Amino acid sequence: MLEKVSRKITGKHHKVPSVQFVPSPSQNFDDLVVYVTENFNKKMSLVDLSEKFNMSRTYICDLFTKHYDSTLKIFITNLRMKEASRLTLETDAPIKEIAIHCGYADYGYFCRIFKAHFDKSPTEYREEKE
Repeated sequence: MLEKVSRKITGKHHKVPSVQFVPSPSQNFDDLVVYVTENFNKKMSLVDLSEKFNMSRTYICDLFTKHYDSTLKIFITNLRMKEASRLTLETDAPIKEIAIHCGYADYGYFCRIFKAHFDKSPTEYREEKE
């Protein structure tokens, strides 16, 4: 009798499907936002994020529009400019180093984005706040 029960248990054990945790789309998006917020200064693309978080590019764009009334690119730019502002005002680091720290390898491009965002060059911004 015990052998029969043992065979049934063993047989059923092999038939039990494995249960895997599948994060909800909302959790995936929350994880994506945390990832972007923590890695804003690294190079990332919509394609990379789509693959990493198993979400379509269109869906990611739709979620950013819905939750932030913004695009992913603007979201990242805002994070970078917030950090650039902080570093410009709170440190004596050269602007070129601040640009690199904020994810901009091209100093000229960084200055253009900064000026468009704050209506001042990084140097003017720093001098005005002193």
